[in-house]
Amino acid sequence: MFVVIEGILAVIAALILCPVLAVLFIKTMKENGAPAIRVLFTSLICIAVVVGILGSKRMIEASRVVGVYSGAEYDTIEINGVKYEADYNAPYNSPDKEKLLGKAVCAYDIIQGNTYDPMYIWTVKGSNDYIYALLVYDGVFYKKAE
Repeated sequence: MFVVIEGILAVIAALILCPVLAVLFIKTMKENGAPAIRVLFTSLICIAVVVGILGSKRMIEASRVVGVYSGAEYDTIEINGVKYEADYNAPYNSPDKEKLLGKAVCAYDIIQGNTYDPMYIWTVKGSNDYIYALLVYDGVFYKKAE
């Protein structure tokens, strides 16, 4: 849900930037003598393309499955053969998350053939040993297992 909200915010940002681009584009077309309907139609297509690119890029990143989480309290995540364990005393806070890697799915869900509860995974600023994971509304830092 959180990632969907970020995608929607990207679309809203595009809607704010697009009118500025559209005004510049319309001004250029009018100076070249294009008919008004052509200017309007072309501007709407440009706005749709920009909104689509910004929104879909974020949604694609969020839908990429990068790992599996397991354990009674979801205390283990495995990403590309590397295991991470929950660290409730990590020296980081949720604003320290950096780049969205994708999502992890529950090992049990894979057996059952569904992905109802994805856990979204981010890198952590300034750390190669930690990742940040968000399951519904519960965010936890995970440290690379030794």
